[in-house]
Amino acid sequence: MRAQELTGKVAIVTGGAGGIGRATAEVLVSEGARVVIADVDVESGEQLAQSLGDVAVFARTDVSDIDQVQAAVDVAVEHFGGLDIMFNNAGVGSGLTRFLHDDLEDFHRIININLFGVIAGAQRAARYMKDHEGGSIINNASIAAVNPGAGMISYRASKAAIAHATKCMAIDLAPYNIRVNCLTPAHIRTGITTYEMAPVLKYMQPLPREAQPEDVAKCGGVPVERSSRTGHGHRLPHRRRNDGWAAARADEADHDVRDAARRGRRQLAGVSSR
Repeated sequence: MRAQELTGKVAIVTGGAGGIGRATAEVLVSEGARVVIADVDVESGEQLAQSLGDVAVFARTDVSDIDQVQAAVDVAVEHFGGLDIMFNNAGVGSGLTRFLHDDLEDFHRIININLFGVIAGAQRAARYMKDHEGGSIINNASIAAVNPGAGMISYRASKAAIAHATKCMAIDLAPYNIRVNCLTPAHIRTGITTYEMAPVLKYMQPLPREAQPEDVAKCGGVPVERSSRTGHGHRLPHRRRNDGWAAARADEADHDVRDAARRGRRQLAGVSSR
């Protein structure tokens, strides 16, 4: 029987009551971690926590409110004794309205949840981690962060910003042994899917397999923490099995991130960086 590789670790999963977040929480628990399920969906979140047992607890969290994000971190520390993994997953979608016809009424809501929520979650987790031997932060973006497309301008912009912000966080946090990586899953059926997936699968994938949230949990967020001690500042496409997705290739390490991180460590040590 394979050993549980995350035994003793404590994680927060925002947007953990459904979709990719729920699947990730379940896989984290199966690997031995204890999990705080942070979500605005109280009913689903509490039901999931109850089903997972004493190793999970629910915290009602609106990630657009930084005080509630801090409260989720406090729950992890007070209930489980620490925080090792932060999965900033909470997000909302938008309609497929084309750019010229988009009234942009949902812009601030999308940015506040998708982007600010990630930044707030990463910052508040990192503030704890820097004084407790480091940790791992995983930000969930989207294939929309790297592949341009028509419509959904607010959503696409928020996800692209997450991918870039991840690299910036990686530079800032490397001196504290805090690893920061980003997922860019492709077409996954979740509660925020606002389009018909059949044509996408037909015309954009050689093998029209519809990936599920569990695929992301098993091939993305959890392995980032479980298997990598040095992965840092990466953007990791969801590597779906057997669908022929051409973009399913993890980026090579970003040399600028590593060089900047080294400079940051020297600066913290009081050594001039050239």
